[in-house]
Amino acid sequence: THVALFIDTNSFLQMKDFNQIAWRALFPKTEAITLFVCGPVINELDKHKVSTNQRRRNRARNALRQIEEAADAPDMTLVVRETAPKVELVIWQGKPDLSDFPDLDASSTDDYLVAAAATVPNGVVLSHDTGPRIRARIAGVRAVSPPDDWLLPAEQTDDQRKIGQLT
Repeated sequence: THVALFIDTNSFLQMKDFNQIAWRALFPKTEAITLFVCGPVINELDKHKVSTNQRRRNRARNALRQIEEAADAPDMTLVVRETAPKVELVIWQGKPDLSDFPDLDASSTDDYLVAAAATVPNGVVLSHDTGPRIRARIAGVRAVSPPDDWLLPAEQTDDQRKIGQLT
């Protein structure tokens, strides 16, 4: 009835807002979902907040505001959605022991995410990227990909944007 999802940076940048996602599509019987945000993901979002790509920059800044709101709460938890399933954004304060996973690279954000998910009962890695999902499965951690309808529409290329501005 409860799922602990460890989300990667792209969950903030490429997916719809967490309160707009049809969580039941992937987790039909879940009553509560905890979205864990790890320190390395926050660091990556910090780098994206100054991106030259406007959408990426804006999404990173919005994500960091939401994460900061969670950080201001006594339990570092922000309720994103009240209705079933209840969705909470939580800043993960643990520290995975990467020595338990010799195949994982401690300097990799994705590998850190996998190790963190392994420390929590029923921890799951949620990523649109294949790399973290494959590494999670190698480490014996469940990994899922968001359905296509959870993703934002494809970005326009610079040329498409310029043509739109000209017309």
